[in-house]
Amino acid sequence: MSDHHDQITIGDVVRRHAAASPDAPALVAEGRPPLSYAALVALMDQFQQGLNGMGLGRQDRIAIVHPSNSAMASIVMGVWSCATAAPMNPDFTVGEFTIHMRDLGVKAVIVAADAGTPARSAAAYLGLPVIEVESLEDQAAGMVDIRPGPPGIAAQPGRVQPLDLALVLTTSGTTSRSKIVPVRHRQLSATSDYSARLFELTAEDRCLNLMPLFHAHGLYSSLAGTLISGGSLINFPDFSSDSFFRMLVTLRPTWYSGSYTFHHTICAQAPNFKTEIEQSNLRFSRTASGHLDSEIADELEAVLGVPVLQTYSMTETGRISGSPQPPKIRKRGTVGLC
Repeated sequence: MSDHHDQITIGDVVRRHAAASPDAPALVAEGRPPLSYAALVALMDQFQQGLNGMGLGRQDRIAIVHPSNSAMASIVMGVWSCATAAPMNPDFTVGEFTIHMRDLGVKAVIVAADAGTPARSAAAYLGLPVIEVESLEDQAAGMVDIRPGPPGIAAQPGRVQPLDLALVLTTSGTTSRSKIVPVRHRQLSATSDYSARLFELTAEDRCLNLMPLFHAHGLYSSLAGTLISGGSLINFPDFSSDSFFRMLVTLRPTWYSGSYTFHHTICAQAPNFKTEIEQSNLRFSRTASGHLDSEIADELEAVLGVPVLQTYSMTETGRISGSPQPPKIRKRGTVGLC
């Protein structure tokens, strides 16, 4: 990580990791070889060439509608390398997609090649090109192929710069109407670097991400925070207790991140998976996107044998505060340094 993390992009950092440790795993999934940092950079270059060739480049907003698996992580990184990502909930209706695409000012829509998503109908209604991405399931985790679309000339081709927009997101709308949040690459790098330092992440760490990659929680800390530290990421789009505890053993994550609903389920089911917990490699878990009851946090720490780190963030700002790693003092029911 850099002392000047607000002057670089996530892509810059990933390229540095690839140059230093090209074979280090970046994305991991069950039943597939890991995707190395070198292979991730090659995918990013493929996206840049493909999107620039379709007339899309820096500052152009591209909607991404895809399940939150390893392929989605690759697609987000590919768009981040040369344009602005607008990840969207794949469960939206045609009307919701239409409103979000229009309000966010997207210029193209990326979808899975085999997906009959209503995002296609919304794109057609708005006159937006649809870019298909095929997941190569017989290859490394996250390997995808971007299918060529109509050719064009990008107004701003090449790699993104720190002051370019990395993301346009919408807030949850819990206190008022949803707001549009633009996030520059320098802001994304800064907040992700802060997460990595707060959690004391290293290249040896592996995150099991339970959050969707259209949500700031999954994008900022799980995806960007992991890659900025040189670690590896497991995306888990279809949560189940059996799969979660199995992955603790088979994929060896050192931490996992999720909202309180996941932690409640994991805590309730943990007594049924004592062997998996004993064999796990966890060193902490992270909770955000809502308040986790102190009683549940205490019980979860007891059954998993690792600290539960509480964080407070906003889509607009990224990380605001977070509980430190032991042996630093934590005060249950609060978020931050005591």
